This record gives sequence, structure tokens and C-alpha cells, in this order.
Amino acid sequence: MPVQVDVLADLPLFKGLTTVELEELASHLVTETFDSKHIIIKEGDEAAHPIYMLLHGNVEVVKTGVDGRDHVISSLAAPSVFGEIEVLARRPAIAGVIALSKVELALLNRGPFDELCAANRGCMLKVIKNLATTLAYRLAATDGRLAAYFNLSSPANRDAVGKLQNVLYSTWHNQ
Repeated sequence: MPVQVDVLADLPLFKGLTTVELEELASHLVTETFDSKHIIIKEGDEAAHPIYMLLHGNVEVVKTGVDGRDHVISSLAAPSVFGEIEVLARRPAIAGVIALSKVELALLNRGPFDELCAANRGCMLKVIKNLATTLAYRLAATDGRLAAYFNLSSPANRDAVGKLQNVLYSTWHNQ
């Protein structure tokens, strides 16, 4: 079932795109529906999965902790996007994503994503800018949660946060 342009226009990922650009992107999207508790992405999955656009429903982003248990790091409600880090960085999934309710997704597979980028389609410059904005917002929110979690008046905690920030900001290029 093709994704309607007006539905895409509501997604932050497609902010600023013209109707013609939205129609072009819609022609490359595939839709899928999953029931509650379905594992959409498993942490460590190969980097071949698509960018997912959450059209309806809610998902939970989970990360396996050092204790071996899954920990919720975020909850997303439609309209939203996930899976973008793995597509942009070409790396295995850094977290898992599980449906909290019945969800409807639009998928932009890696092949069409790469082809549109390689063809220098104007719509993709806007999409990548919107992805960068989304990622910057999420990183700033993570920084805020980290700062709130640690008592930064302690030198040991400041050092721990500094090491964590080093991992977040300096080691990504070694992946």
C-alpha cells in the first residue's frame, strides 16, 4: 500500500519537502504493520536494515546493559523515525526496537536511499538535514539526561562523565 503524501508531510523527517519531492520519496517506500511486542530491530542486527518511519503506534528503544538485561533508553510515538544511525553510519544496530502497540511503518530501504543520494536528488539533501537535526536533538537530550543523572560536584563523577562524553563524541569514527 503506498504511503499518502499528506501522511509523509507530517513526519519531521520530511519537513520542507515539496509535494513533488514527497511523491518521489513515497514511490520508494514500503509499508509494514507489526503487532505489539514484535521485535522490529534486534541490537546487533546487520546494517542492511532500512530507515523506519513510524506512521502509527508506539515503540520502545532498548539497549542491553552490562547486566545482560534490556534497558529502555527511549520511547517513540508516531510520527517519528528510527534506524537512521545504522543507515547513515553503515553499522550494526546500536539498539533494539520493540513495538509497544500495533504499529504501521514506512521503510526506506538502503538501496533506494543510496541511489537517491548518489543521484544528488534535492529531496535527499533536505532529508539528511532533517536527520541531522533529529540526531542533534537526541544527542542534546542524552547529554541533559546524563548531566541530571550524575552529581557533577564530585570530581570522580565529572571524570566519569568526561570519559563517557569522550566515547560519545570522539570514538565514533573508529567504528
